[in-house]
Amino acid sequence: MEQKNSGFGRRLAEVISAQRISKAQLAQRVGISRWAVGRYSRYIKEGRIPGADILYKMSRVLGMSMEELLQGQRPIAREVQGNVQPLYPPELVILAPEEAKARMQGHERLEDFIPIRLLSDAAAAGNPLFINDNDIEGYCLIYNSWCKNPEMTTCVRVKGDSMAPVLPDGSIVAVNHDKKSLGELKGKIVVARVEEGITIKYLHYDDKYYILSPANQNYLPIYISRHTENVLIGRVEWFWGRFE
Repeated sequence: MEQKNSGFGRRLAEVISAQRISKAQLAQRVGISRWAVGRYSRYIKEGRIPGADILYKMSRVLGMSMEELLQGQRPIAREVQGNVQPLYPPELVILAPEEAKARMQGHERLEDFIPIRLLSDAAAAGNPLFINDNDIEGYCLIYNSWCKNPEMTTCVRVKGDSMAPVLPDGSIVAVNHDKKSLGELKGKIVVARVEEGITIKYLHYDDKYYILSPANQNYLPIYISRHTENVLIGRVEWFWGRFE
């Protein structure tokens, strides 16, 4: 889920400053390099959003939820010409299929957003280029700059608590279907095909198995033979959800 977004970098920099914690201290507590914290906390367009696991650790160190840190739902004040203004980045917006279709047919402006299909589990396991309209629950509005290939990006709901607290039940994740090589997916949160449909887990592997590991230690990893075809659907790029 590491994507460019200057709003997140500005927000993180302000939280670090407000809490009087150094980038080196944050890096040490999260378990990443100071250089990585600097990359995440840039104000410029090249600033990046960390993966879900790192974001979760950051939120715990900083004493706020991931939602607050990522989406700015708790206002973080800054001075603008002597006035204190809260920063409220947009929350996830989901349009019903009929509404999205009407907007797109009418060429209604969606500001800086692009509609991404929110799919059922069965459809999410398929090819994103061949989606039946009946399998589309709605459309999630995502920043244009976050999504370089909308046709190969879909959204799906998290079901169950095997990935809690990183991805609680009911969260929505955006999946990049172009990201399927093991080098790109190792250690990342992925969507994979299993007998009952799909699962969302951390991916590790050895010579014999894909190892799909939950974040919740009450669950066991899933082992799938490396000889099984079409196991990996894509990488989770972004997510939205409610966090305690």
